[in-house]
Amino acid sequence: MEQVISFLNSRNVILASSSRRRKQIFKIIGINYKTFIPNISENLNKNIEIKKLPLYFAKEKAKKVAINNKEKIVIAADTIVLLEGKILTKPKNRTEAIEMLSILSGRKHKVMTGVAVSYLNKFIFSFIEKTDVYFDCISKSDMRKYIDEKFPFDKAGGYGIQDIFGMCYVKKISGDYWNVVGFPVNKFMRYCSNFLNSHGS
Repeated sequence: MEQVISFLNSRNVILASSSRRRKQIFKIIGINYKTFIPNISENLNKNIEIKKLPLYFAKEKAKKVAINNKEKIVIAADTIVLLEGKILTKPKNRTEAIEMLSILSGRKHKVMTGVAVSYLNKFIFSFIEKTDVYFDCISKSDMRKYIDEKFPFDKAGGYGIQDIFGMCYVKKISGDYWNVVGFPVNKFMRYCSNFLNSHGS
């Protein structure tokens, strides 16, 4: 882990994301970074299989930022929440938030994050991480209170596993917890370590 963090911090990392959760995770890990928010279209009507969308968007973000940052390591990620083949995006208003939390209540859904890492104008690795999340039945009063406090509106699926709502209503998960928060740390570290080992760093 120390070797990976040392390598990253020596290469001027750029996090191609506006996500507050990803910024917090990088700070916890100890990765020094600057942020650059890529301006790409995230139109879901593309001719791409739904399960491949997170990796597609992560690569598009990384490519966009790497154009003017070829000497830096660019890390991009994209997360979707998937329930029975339907993508749950960030709710735009109270009605959408209620609908999302209602269909998540008492059911299992999948959180998928695509990660793409670019260095010297090429991808050094990319991957998708998947986590199954099982919700308990959500009370209507707690749902309304959560929405009134404006928590759902910057989160895919309308909830955060790390806040009090997620703590109380996520019954169990199968997979990486940090993937649900916003960035799959374990797999990212393994891929970084494999890259360093294969390049003799």
